Amino acid sequence: MKPFIVYVDFDGVITDSDHPENGIRVRSGTKEFLEAVKALGGQIHVYSTRANYQQIKAIHDHFGVDCWDEMLDVMRGAGIDFHLVMTSQGASPFIKPYYDFIIEDKSVPSFTGNWNEALEYIKTRVNDPTFVSVLEKFSFV
Repeated sequence: MKPFIVYVDFDGVITDSDHPENGIRVRSGTKEFLEAVKALGGQIHVYSTRANYQQIKAIHDHFGVDCWDEMLDVMRGAGIDFHLVMTSQGASPFIKPYYDFIIEDKSVPSFTGNWNEALEYIKTRVNDPTFVSVLEKFSFV
């Protein structure tokens, strides 16, 4: 199998809410989906814009919660294994990461919460003989 990268948004995708004040729960089926992607050769890169310094400070001051620690605690508590966590902390918001697939609730079409649909899409693409991953295209990734 060819290795590939899947970026998965934290708030509203891995979790079923994008508002920390409502409590953070891992969406049903998330762990199983990520395990299936890894079994296909995928690297899981979790990303969030919530964990930049200004947001961490604002949320900590308002809710008494450290977003970065909370994000990692939620994933570890659910047994979610990931390759990388990417945030906008210290980076330009205009830097596009390298990925083969992105699962995002604010894209078009957006993630609807159906992990089976997302997995079938990835399986179809990865099993296509013409599929070339960013890991193959760019040796520096």
